[in-house]
Amino acid sequence: MGGTLDYSTTAGSNTTVGGVNIAEGMQAGLVNNGMRAMMADSKKWQLDWSGLTTAGAGNAYTITSNQGIAAYADGQRFSFRADRNNTGAATLNIDSRGAKALRKATGGALAAMEADDLVANAVYDVVFVSADDVFVIVGIHGNGLPGLTATVTELNYTDGVTSPIQTQLDAKAAAAGLHTIWLPAGSFTPTTTNGAAYASQELATNDVMIQGYDFSASTDQKIQTMIAMPKSWNESTVTAQVLWKDGATAGTGDVIWGVRALSVSNDDALDASFGTAQTVTDTFIASGDLHVSPTTSAITAAGTPAEGDLLIVEVYRDADAGGDTYTQLARFVGLRLFYTVNAGDDT
Repeated sequence: MGGTLDYSTTAGSNTTVGGVNIAEGMQAGLVNNGMRAMMADSKKWQLDWSGLTTAGAGNAYTITSNQGIAAYADGQRFSFRADRNNTGAATLNIDSRGAKALRKATGGALAAMEADDLVANAVYDVVFVSADDVFVIVGIHGNGLPGLTATVTELNYTDGVTSPIQTQLDAKAAAAGLHTIWLPAGSFTPTTTNGAAYASQELATNDVMIQGYDFSASTDQKIQTMIAMPKSWNESTVTAQVLWKDGATAGTGDVIWGVRALSVSNDDALDASFGTAQTVTDTFIASGDLHVSPTTSAITAAGTPAEGDLLIVEVYRDADAGGDTYTQLARFVGLRLFYTVNAGDDT
């Protein structure tokens, strides 16, 4: 007989070991040879279970057993130490008896290996399943955890996690998307040169107070404000919406609003040019109504935006543009400034 793989569970059927005849009535002088052959077979079995180091290339793995198999048989079990990570579906070939697909149990079925299911220097047990003509890895269930459907790439997202994942997800959610800064008219200052005129109005019926700046229909006028931007600002472009109403007299037509910005860091000159303005056109609707302009295109602030910068914002009415057809004063009420963050807080 061959090694332990060829032993029978029926004692009487085991008549040779290592080429030594151990049948009933064996020669007394062969007992010691039979014992040594059994010890050798046991050692081969132990070595095959200790993790044979694989060879081969890519996702085609090979091992050479100590017992030496003549053919694959259902239930044959081996242990191997991977010499490299796999990058996808993999095969195993033992003693050159033919490459067979490696499978893992996941989602209630056998499935092909995924990248990094096999890791260099890790030890794996495999069992040959003749019905499927595959080797099944014992203990791997969808990247190593029963019922887990996440891929290795998805699991790697948690690498370096030092706090509960939900805490980090909440922080990410809080930081995601646009944030808004509301800048009422009262936070602006008219420029000395061609500044808009401040206006305060009490509405007739309910005494609602409106503070604003009246912009001329014929001359470009400007107002400015300064914002100490949050450290969480990503120092990229911003966008804006202008909120306005009619002035003393209602008219008809379109108003063109312009917005531009200058970013100033510590030790930067304050007297610097603004970036390119972005304009937006809004149509007058009705007297006494709030008008909210469309959102501007991306506004790039002049300077070199940095964490914690002072952002100087200028708003003007492009009254001399051909598209500005509103013939009366346009009363500026405030500005929504939209910015993107790259941190959950300002620490």
